[in-house]
Amino acid sequence: DTVRLLALAWQQAGQTSKAITLLEGNPEAIEDDAGFQQYIRLLIESDDWQRQVSVFEKYFGGDRQTWSSLTPKKENEWLLLQFAAAYVELGFHKKATQLFSALAHKGVLSDDSQARVNKWLDYLSKY
Repeated sequence: DTVRLLALAWQQAGQTSKAITLLEGNPEAIEDDAGFQQYIRLLIESDDWQRQVSVFEKYFGGDRQTWSSLTPKKENEWLLLQFAAAYVELGFHKKATQLFSALAHKGVLSDDSQARVNKWLDYLSKY
């Protein structure tokens, strides 16, 4: 908790890269859901799309077969949506489509997340 509080202080001081470095240097701080989500928020803030994809693939897997077995909880759906959005940002439209499709066919997303996934799939269908 101390490490995460210090990372939060760095973030609030506008030192996102120092917060990221601190968390990466203390992997135990990001082993639980709250720590992982804090780490991802920092990566989002830093616009480091490649690092986001790398972390997400390590955490969630990087292929359609793995994604089809995911059962997201309502409180972490946003992580999977961000994962797919990071693929889009990097130009990996096929991977983004595969991930969004796996999520759409699970039938376990909240209505809001399902609507977002459907919009993304509509957008990606143009590629």
